[in-house]
Amino acid sequence: PVKAKKPKRRALHWEKVADQILEKTIFKNFSPENISLPRELLRAAFEERQKTPDEIEAEKKKKANEAKAKENKKKEKVCLIDSASARNAEIVYKRFRMNADLIMKKILEMDSKDLSLDKLESLRTVAATGDATPLAKTFKGEME
Repeated sequence: PVKAKKPKRRALHWEKVADQILEKTIFKNFSPENISLPRELLRAAFEERQKTPDEIEAEKKKKANEAKAKENKKKEKVCLIDSASARNAEIVYKRFRMNADLIMKKILEMDSKDLSLDKLESLRTVAATGDATPLAKTFKGEME
C-alpha cells in the first residue's frame, strides 16, 4: 500500500509550556475533548497551496526573462580603455566625492576651493591619451 503524500505545511515554532506554568493559566480548564478546531481554516492558514501548471510555467518564464535581462545588461557594458587605466581612473574620481558633471563644472569655473592642485594633477594622470580620445569621441552607446 502506497501512502498518499501529505501537503507541505509552513513551520510553526512554539515552546511547550511546563505543567506548573499551565496551572496558572486559563488553559488548565480546557481538555482536548472540549475543543473543536476549525480544521479548514487551519489548513488554509498553514498548508502550502499546490501551484497550478500555469503558475509553474509563468514562474519559469519570469526566471528565464530575468536571466536574459541580466545577461544582456552584462553584454552591454563597453570599456573604451584598458582595465588597469579604468581602475586607476575610478580611484582618482572617487577621491573627488562628486559626480563627473560637477567635476567638469568646477574645472570650467576654476573653483580652487574644491579642486586642489593635487586633485587636478591626479586628473591629468588619468586623462585619455592619443589612441583613446578618437575612440571616446566616436562612441555612440550609453554612457555611465
